[in-house]
Amino acid sequence: MGYQNDKPSMFDDMPKHISDAVLQDIQEQLFDSWITGHIDEGMFIADYEMASMCSDESVKKQFNEYWQVEPGEEYYIEC
Repeated sequence: MGYQNDKPSMFDDMPKHISDAVLQDIQEQLFDSWITGHIDEGMFIADYEMASMCSDESVKKQFNEYWQVEPGEEYYIEC
């Protein structure tokens, strides 16, 4: 069976509320998988990964303070 790679996504023709629900479902599954993998490494690493990806500078600062990470240390997050 040959697949046509030049076709648009099937989601392009779906009503927005359905495609949004599908994307939300995928986001939740990916996040659950991602966080589970990092929790296996310990809560410190899980917190570090989440805080370092966050655009909110106050979250980065809170991570550093909560875990008592100082400038110059490996896991210090610049904010």
